Amino acid sequence: MLKKHPLALYITWIVALAVIPLPLIILTNSQLTADYEDLFAYDVGILAYVWWLVIIFLSTRPR
Repeated sequence: MLKKHPLALYITWIVALAVIPLPLIILTNSQLTADYEDLFAYDVGILAYVWWLVIIFLSTRPR
């Protein structure tokens, strides 16, 4: 369905990969008291973890 509309496909992927981990990043940054460098490292780790979960979900979904 989205293959006919590549812009919609790209926007969907950007939203999926950016919005899904956003609440966890906001919660982590608001609750932790650490340096900005450490918080950035935690944020990158959260992104990697959530993207890994999305990859696992997409690779094991039923057909």
